[in-house]
Amino acid sequence: MKISKNQILILITVLFIVSCRKEKEITVTAHIYGGDAFNPRPLSVFINGEYKGVLPDYTQSSLTCGQQGIDTSSLTFLLKSGEHNFVVKNRNGEEVHKSICKLRENGISGSCSQGGQEVTKSGDCLLLKLETDTGSIN
Repeated sequence: MKISKNQILILITVLFIVSCRKEKEITVTAHIYGGDAFNPRPLSVFINGEYKGVLPDYTQSSLTCGQQGIDTSSLTFLLKSGEHNFVVKNRNGEEVHKSICKLRENGISGSCSQGGQEVTKSGDCLLLKLETDTGSIN
């Protein structure tokens, strides 16, 4: 049985379409936190240009998903999968942190253009520990 070029092209096209499955959209509970080492306070958080709130005045140096008091020690909100731009401004309106976080069904990644961040995900919980160019805010 001889296979024609058209049959090979059809097979390759079908394999390509099957391998390009759409990634499942997810929603996580995001917890953004810092501490009292960086001032001036308050620190306002913007995601994709939308104001999300102010970081609490004090948090522990490290949070874990599910720990008691996490909602009062962090700015907490729902975040859908995709690429998100994070900006943190101090009380003077100066940007002290800028980063991108890419949230996917199978993991997360991030990069910073100003300051730094530690990003961890456990189940439907996402933790973002923020730092600025002038030092840690934890």
